[in-house]
Formats: sequence, C-alpha cells, structure tokens
Amino acid sequence: MNLRWAVERLTRKRDALLVQGASPDAVAQALLDEAHQVLAEDLAACRAIGRNGAQLIPDGLGILTHCNAGGLATSGYGTALGVVRAALEAGKTCAVYAGETRPWLQGARLTAWELLQDGIPVTLLPDVAAASLLASGKVGCVVVGADRIARNGDTANKVGTYPLALAAQAAGVPFFVAAPLSTVDLRAPTGRDIPIEERGADEVTHLAGSRVAAEGVAVFNPAFDVTPARLISAIVTERGVARPPTKSRWGRWRADAVRGRRPCVPVHEDARGGKMMKGAIAIVAFGLLACHATPAVVQSGLVGATALAADATSLYWIENGRNTSPTSDAPVLRRASPHGAPPQTIASNIAPSEDLLLVDGQLYFSHFVDGRIFTLPATGGVPRLVAAPAAGERFSSWAVQGSDLFAIADDGNSYHLRRTPLAGGAPLEIHAAPDFRDIFGARHPAHGLAVTPEAIFLVDHLEADGRLASRILRRPRGDDPALPLATVHVGLAIGGLVADAQDLFWGEALNSVRAVSFSGGAVRTLLELPGEALLAGVGPPDGQGHVFTVDVVSGNDFHGPTYAVRRLDVTGGGRELLEQEEWIHALAIAEGGAWYISGSSEIRAVF
Repeated sequence: MNLRWAVERLTRKRDALLVQGASPDAVAQALLDEAHQVLAEDLAACRAIGRNGAQLIPDGLGILTHCNAGGLATSGYGTALGVVRAALEAGKTCAVYAGETRPWLQGARLTAWELLQDGIPVTLLPDVAAASLLASGKVGCVVVGADRIARNGDTANKVGTYPLALAAQAAGVPFFVAAPLSTVDLRAPTGRDIPIEERGADEVTHLAGSRVAAEGVAVFNPAFDVTPARLISAIVTERGVARPPTKSRWGRWRADAVRGRRPCVPVHEDARGGKMMKGAIAIVAFGLLACHATPAVVQSGLVGATALAADATSLYWIENGRNTSPTSDAPVLRRASPHGAPPQTIASNIAPSEDLLLVDGQLYFSHFVDGRIFTLPATGGVPRLVAAPAAGERFSSWAVQGSDLFAIADDGNSYHLRRTPLAGGAPLEIHAAPDFRDIFGARHPAHGLAVTPEAIFLVDHLEADGRLASRILRRPRGDDPALPLATVHVGLAIGGLVADAQDLFWGEALNSVRAVSFSGGAVRTLLELPGEALLAGVGPPDGQGHVFTVDVVSGNDFHGPTYAVRRLDVTGGGRELLEQEEWIHALAIAEGGAWYISGSSEIRAVF
C-alpha cells in the first residue's frame, strides 16, 4: 500500500507539472526531488513510529516479529523493527525473536541478517513454533508491520500474521501493528475488501529448486492474510498510538457511572464537527485518521491510581495499591513535576480514595468507603481529618470554597447541607429537606454541589410532566437555615455541577452540557452529543474561557467503547476534541496544561 501511495503521489506531481507546460527535463528533476522528499519523510515517520511504539514494549521480556518490516523494507530504520530499535536505544532489555516466514523466509533471510548487522542478537524460530514460544512466557509482545490497513482497522500483512495474532491472544500477549498512516486504505471498508495475491504453487512444492511435494498435489499459497482489528492491541503510527477499547470497559464505565465516577473518550467527528460516515467510525475509534500525537507519558507504572490534581508546577495523585490480600499496598499520595521528573511520596498510609482536590495550596481527598474527608498541605505532611458523615449517613457531594468545606450528607430519608470551617470546629447545618421518592417509592437523594463566594448550588429531584426530573437550586451564602432556595433550571438527569467566576455548568440528559451566567440570561447549550454518545463528566473550568468534559461512545462488533476529553468555549462558540483514549480514570486541569490517568496506569499530558 505504501508503494502504491508513493507512486500515486508522484503521478499527481507529474500530471500537475505537465498541465503547467513543464519540460521533460524539469518534470524528471521535480520527480527526483519529490522522491527524495518521500524518502526523507518515510525515515522521519519510521523514527516517530519507533519512539511511539517503544513506550509499549515491556522491559525484560522478548519481542516476537514476523516477516521483514525493517530498514530493508523502508528508508533504513523500519516500522516494526523501528520499534525494536527504539526500545533498545531507550535502554530496555529485550530479546528479539524472528519467525522464519515461509515460504520465502523473509524472517530468516532479511530480518535476522538485518538485526545481526546492527549488532542486535536475534533468535530465529520456525513459524510453527511461535505459539509454543508465546505460551512459554518469554515474550512480552508481538510487533509486526502492515501492508495495508482497512477503514475498520483490519490489517493485511505477510501470511502467517493472522495465526500469530490468534496465538498471542490465547497466550495473553499484546499484539502490536506498526505502520505509517500511508498504509491506511480508505477504499477498503474492511479486511474482506483487501485483495490478497495468490502466489505460484512451486513456492510450496519446491525448495531451492528441488521438488519436495508429491506430483499433482493442489496448493493454496496466499501471499498475505488479514488480522481482524479485534485481535490487535494497538496500531502504532507516526502520529501516535491508537488503541481499540473493549466491551469489558463499557461494562466498567456503566458500573462506574452508577457510582458517580467520571471516566472519559472520543465522539467520532469530522473536521466540521459532524458525525462521520458509519463505515469510517471504526478507524476513528482506532485513532488512525483523527489520531492526535501520542500524549507525552509523564509518569508510568502507577498502581491503582484513580485520583489526580495539578497546579502550575506540580502533579499530585493517589495510588491505592493493588488491594489484594496478602500483598496489599498501602495507599500513598505522590507529587512530581509535570515534565516527568521522578515522583516524591508526600504522604504514606493514607485513606484509600478516588478523588483529589487542590484548593489554595491544600490537597483534599475522601475515604471511598466511609466518606471521611482529609486535608494536608500540597508540600506534604500528615493528613488531617476535616469532616466525617454522622452515623448512618453518607456524603453524596462535597466542595471547598474559601475557608469552608461544604458537604451534602444523606441519612436515608433526608439530605443535610452542612458547612464545616477548615480551621476546625463542628459542622453547621444550613439546609435540610426530605429525599424525593418516586411513585414506586424509590428514593432519589440530592447530589451535585458547586459553591461560589455568593451562592451555593445543588441538585435535587421532583416529578415534572409525569417523569422523574432534576432541578438546580440556588441558595445564598449564609448560615441561616431559613434562607430561600430558588430554582435555576429543571431538566432530565442533571449532574456534574461546576462553576467559575461567571458561569455555572452542568451535564443534562446524559448527552448535553449547559451553562448559565450568574449575571442572568438564558441557559446556553455548549454541547449536544450525537448518536449513542453519553456524557460521563463535566469540569473543571480552566479560568480562561473553557470548560472540560468527558464522554463515552459505545462500540460496535469490532470495537468496544471509546472515550473523549473535550474543551468547550463557555460562550458556546466552539468545541475542540483534545484526546482519545481507551480509558481515563481522572483528569486534571491547571494553567497551561491538562493531564489524565490512562487505562495503562500512566499519567499523560494532553497539552
């Protein structure tokens, strides 16, 4: 596919020059210059593929490859072998295994030779031994190239790649494809649309010119096979690493959404913000066309990390450990530079938590079992208990503003809004009301809390037009329980209240983001998600006219769900898709940057 792409590029160049009336000599020189440019671009692309793929290679385990996707097949560095080279250049210790690649033995004749010429030790194995090697535990991943990638992510490569992918899946070994974007063929919706060449029978019946098979035997000798996208762990391109989400993560998102957690992913959009044609959705989910550059990995090897905060100089996160007896790890709070410096543990043996808030130089987090809220300076120290629910209560929401912590506690029948001074002292109840119960008797407690210097906003429930609805209530700041509550907005499934100095933002009906100004005016719609996309979270504003959201798109027969982080203009004038990811546990925004905890237990920088 790459050769076809290059020939078509030079053909277009030639045709344009001929239309302009260029002389034959001028056309020849221009085509030679264009060919040199293609060579330079290919070398740069291969090196970028190598850098991107090196992040995926486990240290201390082997790499298995098939056929030849090295310097002999490219401009000199390679795609699959470029990943191998970059991993070794990065200091990783990885044994390299090469399948012989029958019937033309490209692995034996080309890959093994090329690696040895570079001083890279390589072990050659028969193709039929690959499954045994994968089952042995010696191999950490498979990396292959690609001759063509269909729109849905199905990948054609040298015959023998498909059974290798099946064996890798059976052994639980990641299977990576390394290829430039020029390998993508948009004219092929699926792998079934990729033409497969059938080679001559003598390639199988003869060896070194001598017949080794019985006369008259029939032969099936395809040059390539197609690996379905569902077997591919990631596709590594020069623009980034594209990972397909899985259906199991969709189940995890649904379970987490019920518990009020906030994962994130991509809505399939074209350059105009419209929905992509159905046939192109899978390739966008893989990230091959809308693939942002792979976000920089700031920290890796996190254990049980689900909470993240940031300021202009540091990232802060909680690692809850494995939580598996008898090897449970005590939760720790860590800090590091956003530029990737080694982390510093600033608090040990803390309460396990899935939230982390940074306000005025203080970190706040809550125990995810009993709801107690703790604080400590961002510089580190021993966490101090700030607030705790009373016996029989649980906190549904909490927020910090100024010198106070505000929390909504629910006792199973009523909710209680309380203010607790951060300097110490007993909590003061400033509002209470019964939980709403629907016609079936099911209870719907208040939730969602946003606090500004002038007002407190919360969400409770009511019946509207015969349906369960949500409403946003506004209460002036002050400790008098008799202060009035005003209805700001009524809608379906309101959640995720956040505020900045001018506006209140929230999610509604699981597919839209709305806002209203504190100075008055109509409710504005900042985002309406298309199709089956669901809103997973709103917030936080960045103080520069933007609010951030997270949404999820369910998968199809080839892919599970995908997640997206968006930056919305608070005026409603535009939106920008910032990042696509298979799973995002937490998102943090600070002046000049955004970071998230990925499903690969890494902290990555969005911008």
